Amino acid sequence: MNVTVRESTGFTAVIKYNCTGIDISQLGVFVNESKFDGCNFEENTEENNSIRLNCISIENNAGKNWTFSIIQTNFNEQIVVNQSFTITLSPLSLNSIKNLTIKIDEDISFATIFIENCTSIANLEYLVVQCNVNDSEYEGLSEDCSIICSDIEPGSIYDSSLIRLPIPIFDQFNQTFEEEHRSIPYETGITKKIVSLL
Repeated sequence: MNVTVRESTGFTAVIKYNCTGIDISQLGVFVNESKFDGCNFEENTEENNSIRLNCISIENNAGKNWTFSIIQTNFNEQIVVNQSFTITLSPLSLNSIKNLTIKIDEDISFATIFIENCTSIANLEYLVVQCNVNDSEYEGLSEDCSIICSDIEPGSIYDSSLIRLPIPIFDQFNQTFEEEHRSIPYETGITKKIVSLL
C-alpha cells in the first residue's frame, strides 16, 4: 500500500494486487467486522494490477493507527478476498487546540494545565508538557488531559510548553510525523487564584 494523500480524517492510497478476478464493484472496507461507508475504490489507470482507495470521515483517529480490511465477496456472498491494512493518520496541529485552561491552587504553589479533548490531537503517549522551557524535563498528560506544575510563586511569569512528540508512521518504515511545540506562557497574580494567559 502506497499512501499518496494523508490527512487527519482520511487518505488516498494505491494498493497493488497479484491475483486475478478483482472487481472493485464487489470490494468493501470493514473496520471491526462492520462495513465502513466512508471509502470508495477506483481503477488506477497509472499502474497495472492496482486500485486506488479513497477514505474520508474517519473520526477520532488523528495521529493514530487505523486498521481496516478490504473484503471482496462474490454473488453468493462468499468472501474471495480478505486483506488487512494499517495506516497512521496525520495528527492535528497543537494550534488547533481551542480550550486550554490554567488553574492555580489557593496557596499559589502549583498550577494545573488542562487541554480539553487532547486525545483528538494524538495518543496521550505522544503528548507531554514542559512546565518550564528552561528545564529539559517533561511529563506526560494524565487521562483527563491535565498536568500539574509545582513550585510556582506569586507574581511570576512562566513559560510552559505543550509538546507533541514524533509519531511513528506505521505504514512507512522509519518515518515519523515531526515534533511540534506550543508555548503556554502565563502569569500568576499577587493574590490567590489570579492567573492570566499571556
